[in-house]
Amino acid sequence: MTSPTHIFQAIFDSISHLLDPDWGALCIQYRVDETRSSFVGSYVTRAPAGLEEVSMAMPDGLDDVFRELRQNLLGGNRQRFSGCRFQMSRDGAFDANYSYDDIDWDQLLIPNWNFPSAVIKRVAVY
Repeated sequence: MTSPTHIFQAIFDSISHLLDPDWGALCIQYRVDETRSSFVGSYVTRAPAGLEEVSMAMPDGLDDVFRELRQNLLGGNRQRFSGCRFQMSRDGAFDANYSYDDIDWDQLLIPNWNFPSAVIKRVAVY
């Protein structure tokens, strides 16, 4: 079993190449059940006009890493999470919040921005 801390490092390692060099914080929202998953992610960076939030496409393989986290957090009578909001700052501090609500996959999931204080919003081009 891999520890959650090592899995969080694997999450960052899989997306770090997508971040601008001066990124400050990132947030990934992950929704999952046994057969499907969905990601919304963005990070914030400093631009001449102020903070800029950049949406990110999630790389192949990231679903496997989050599913490993989901499996490894089981214990006792705990159920698997259906949502995870993973946040990390440039200094290495991280936080993960979990939800256990049923997901309505028929409802359109509209991506939202994760950093309200960012004055500029941009979609990353890879």
